[in-house]
Amino acid sequence: MKQKEYSRKEFVKGMAIAAAGFMIVPRHVLGGKGFLAPSDKVTVGIIGAGGKGRQNAAELLKLPDVQITAIADPAKYWNLKDFYYRSIAGREPVKEMIENHYKSANSSFKIKAYTDFRDMLAKERSLDAVLCSTPDNTHAYVAIKAMRAGKHVYCEKPLTHNIWEARKVRDVAQETGLATQMGNSLHSGDGVRQTVEYLRDGAIGKVKEAHTWVPASRWNPGLKGLPTGPTTDEQAIGWDLWLGPTPYMPCHKEYTPVAWRDFWALGCGALGDFGCHDLDPSTWAFDLHAPDSVEVQPAGYSDADIAPMGRSATTIS
Repeated sequence: MKQKEYSRKEFVKGMAIAAAGFMIVPRHVLGGKGFLAPSDKVTVGIIGAGGKGRQNAAELLKLPDVQITAIADPAKYWNLKDFYYRSIAGREPVKEMIENHYKSANSSFKIKAYTDFRDMLAKERSLDAVLCSTPDNTHAYVAIKAMRAGKHVYCEKPLTHNIWEARKVRDVAQETGLATQMGNSLHSGDGVRQTVEYLRDGAIGKVKEAHTWVPASRWNPGLKGLPTGPTTDEQAIGWDLWLGPTPYMPCHKEYTPVAWRDFWALGCGALGDFGCHDLDPSTWAFDLHAPDSVEVQPAGYSDADIAPMGRSATTIS
């Protein structure tokens, strides 16, 4: 019987139910070396083109069997040269970066740019997957909308803004059978993987407790509660779309870029930012599941609006 040949796109779609994330398969598995036709590439749409979105897009450009064909972000431009990311970002700069990369092979290459990711999902029917690099408060909204549109999803950490959202995302992923993955860069690095191997091998003996520290703080260390100073230009960053399903709140400089993590309505504080990294080795090594109890004590001022400077948490399994 003649063996049927599958394109990469067909292979990914067929294996989605069993996949834990996007599967990168050597070309020879799909029928030989050489040129890879555009129809055999996994087409990806970028949702969120800030500093992290730009970094993630740059990593996708390194994969020959992936092609970015659309981008969505309410903000046209971010100047992050003096900030953590040391770059310019936003819808237009990241679009330009992507097009310049692909123009080496196709001088007329263009990608579609959208301010609203929902328009992108509705119009770009050929997309196989999306990469979500938005703030925490819109992760679940973006992921569920994308899966409902039949797209595989790679979503930046933390996966969702709260536990209820995480359960909803899980349910929709199981219902649709699409390939999904949460972005956690350290999880893929040698340091964490080697640590897991040492722990499982008993290199330090039997482990009864695990203690984790991270020198994290707030982006707005002196602020108590929501900002009350002058508001900033909401149209410049598409604030209404940026907020997504979050109830309206005036835009202040204390929220962007990245400092939105300090506020409960938008982020999860330092624990939500770093917990997935620093709690990962022990959780992974010992296959820990949901704890029986969690107790968290704030360090420094916090209230219903703003996260504390630090936190001390204890979990019992």
